[in-house]
Amino acid sequence: ILKPSAKIAQGYETQMIALTSGKILSGFVIGENGRQISLRDSQGKTHVIPRDEIEERELQKVSAIPEGLAGSLEVQQLADLIAYLQSL
Repeated sequence: ILKPSAKIAQGYETQMIALTSGKILSGFVIGENGRQISLRDSQGKTHVIPRDEIEERELQKVSAIPEGLAGSLEVQQLADLIAYLQSL
């Protein structure tokens, strides 16, 4: 929570995918096979991308959780968030 990019759990790494059309997508890979990749973006939309349309694919080193999130919360909100995460 305090340093979200310090360690990103496996499966929660954000990937950037540049397409041959010039479009750039970013999100979590939720599935892939030899023909396509399924990517879920930050709005929850799933993109199914044929591999032959991918120009570049890069694992991002920055967490999807914004830096400074804890600083924007009230003490009770932060305590509630930590309690919730511990319950998972």
